Amino acid sequence: MHTLLNLAWLGDGEPVATAQLAAGHDLSASYLNKQLQHLVKAGLLESVPGARGGFRLAWPLEAVSMLDVVLAIEGDEPVFRCAEIRRCGTIG
Repeated sequence: MHTLLNLAWLGDGEPVATAQLAAGHDLSASYLNKQLQHLVKAGLLESVPGARGGFRLAWPLEAVSMLDVVLAIEGDEPVFRCAEIRRCGTIG
């Protein structure tokens, strides 16, 4: 979410380099790039190749929800899988 906000503030529609975004939060560029690729795959960011490339928002920030970001990074698999342990063992 921080990166999306930074892109909205810094980018003004122009791509922002991964190194610049990573430095802003003291992250390694390779780690951040991996996370940004999830956002590209989800359609939230655009990746612009080349010397003046980087990332930019694919949509206005107002059109992106927190759920969009969570699903892009974490996926839509359930966090908890019920194994019905209440039916197992001698108590079940």
